[in-house]
Amino acid sequence: MLKLTLCIAGEDDETQRLRRDLTATLTQNLAPGAWKLDVIDVIQMPEKALQNDVFVTPTLLREIPAPVLKLIGDIAHTPRLLALIQQSGPDGQTLVV
Repeated sequence: MLKLTLCIAGEDDETQRLRRDLTATLTQNLAPGAWKLDVIDVIQMPEKALQNDVFVTPTLLREIPAPVLKLIGDIAHTPRLLALIQQSGPDGQTLVV
């Protein structure tokens, strides 16, 4: 199971596009039930951002499988995104995509 959390700062056209693209990428490339995507608006829930050490948006957190991985940058870039969220590495690693 792949558990991802997308951290955004407010809802605008760009974040809506990102959510759509990310969901489409996961749906097209991973089996149904093999992933879960949560979205946190850090403006509405700043404590969640602090809890996860998120200081830049958008940030995609891969929480499961361990270790935790943070992706920032062009997180809708499909081939690279899929490769990164399926890799293992040191806990707490932040990668710029």
